[in-house]
This record gives sequence, structure tokens and C-alpha cells, in this order.
Amino acid sequence: WEQTIFVWADHFEPILFFFAPIYWFIKDAGIIFALQAIITVSGAIPLYLLARLKTKNEWVSLALVFSYLVFNGVQFGYAYGFHPIMFFPTIFFWMVYFLEKKYTTLVFLRVRCCQRR
Repeated sequence: WEQTIFVWADHFEPILFFFAPIYWFIKDAGIIFALQAIITVSGAIPLYLLARLKTKNEWVSLALVFSYLVFNGVQFGYAYGFHPIMFFPTIFFWMVYFLEKKYTTLVFLRVRCCQRR
């Protein structure tokens, strides 16, 4: 016998609630893939800022961003289907950057938005 389990019985990802209003305006599932790619690639911004803050070297910062963008795990993650876990690197990089800049309120909000279980 086969038992159907509701997806949120096992995985609760509050970040998906931010994507629901998009369907009021654009009724196409392809937009979710585009947003996933944009958000995942935008993780290069906080990574660059953080590397620049720590190393004080533009070339090292750019090399680190380049290695993030060409990493197979990142590319395959957003190229083959929708995976909410792909938002983690961007959120994590922003959290670390905010912690380094002492913006602890923003870190708390990001942690609460992405909490699982």
C-alpha cells in the first residue's frame, strides 16, 4: 500500500512563502527557476564584500567569487530543477557579512526566515 505524505510533514521551508505572491502576477512556473538562479548567483555579492573586507585584496576576492560561481554543485543545483537549499549559500554569505559588520538584527531575521524543523 502506498501512503501519501504532505510535503510539509517532512520539510518545512518558510522561505518558500516569499515566492507565493509572485504567482499572483506571473502565472508561470519558469519564474521560480529564474529567481533561484538569480538569487544563487547573487551570493557572489556578499562573498566579494566579505573577502574584500578580510583580505584587503581585490584579486583574491575576485578569485574566490569566480570559484564560487564555477563550482559544479552550485551550477547543477540551479540548472536541474528547483531546490530551496540553493538559497542557503546566498543567505549564509549575507549572514556572515552582517555579523562582520555588526548588524546582528539582520542576521536574526535571516535565520528565522530559513529555519527548518
